[in-house]
Amino acid sequence: LKLMVFTAAAKHDAGEDIRYDAYMCKYLGDTKSFEAADNCMQIHGGLGLTTDLPIERMWRDQRSFIITEGPTEILKMALARHVLRQYGS
Repeated sequence: LKLMVFTAAAKHDAGEDIRYDAYMCKYLGDTKSFEAADNCMQIHGGLGLTTDLPIERMWRDQRSFIITEGPTEILKMALARHVLRQYGS
């Protein structure tokens, strides 16, 4: 992810269109961060759902980012359209 972000930043500095690079960074960042929070929740079990640990907050925040900051389904559709346009027949 870090390399993807640096590549997008370099393209932006060069004046290139980074729309799809940004979509990929957002999609990967959102899905991997939610996956990490979800795994943490699984490890801690029921205690992870309580407010005694910060896990509940992290899981809730990551889930809300996926929904509110541009749903991953829309990002996947935009990326698929781009790939089909670029490499499709």
